[in-house]
Amino acid sequence: MNNRDKSFTIFFACFIAALIIIVVALLSSLPLEETRNMLETTSYVVIIFSIPVGLLEYYNNNKRERRDREYGTYDALNQKYADFQMFCFEHPYLDIFDVKDEHPKELDETQQKEEMIAFIMLYKIFERAFLMYRDQSSEIKKKQWKGWDAYIRDYLARPNFQRHLNKIIGQYDVDFDKYILGIVRGLGIPFVLEDWQAYLEEE
Repeated sequence: MNNRDKSFTIFFACFIAALIIIVVALLSSLPLEETRNMLETTSYVVIIFSIPVGLLEYYNNNKRERRDREYGTYDALNQKYADFQMFCFEHPYLDIFDVKDEHPKELDETQQKEEMIAFIMLYKIFERAFLMYRDQSSEIKKKQWKGWDAYIRDYLARPNFQRHLNKIIGQYDVDFDKYILGIVRGLGIPFVLEDWQAYLEEE
């Protein structure tokens, strides 16, 4: 609950308390019939003021829950990306970090396999970002997806990522794989699908 919500809640509680005090003071000097009428009037006033307060609290709760879900999504994806960054740190001889090596080294067979594993990890992170952000209406998620889209395109333009793409694509969400293929074709990258991946060509 933010400070504005707390202030409003305190104000409403004070208002109700003051109203009760006033009513009690008035009732002590009124006949029975007038006391009954005063109680009815007071109950109406309380109900009238309680409805908008209840609606406001419902709206604020939904807003907080939605914000918590959005930040939860961000944190989960951020943790996966942090794991990939740690992999990059532990394998500095691989040209897999965000900043490309100016003179990447030749890799032996084992190192090439490590490179493929790294890009499979990254591809899974891309897929998760695609599924979480791309079609969301939230403004936060729209902005997040814009950055991820640019990031994905940067990696797809890298020759070493392209070398492993045929072994990676076709095993994940179909819409995501088609999204990747669309970028690949847009970049003019020579890429031929294997026969068992032909379903991705379908519209």
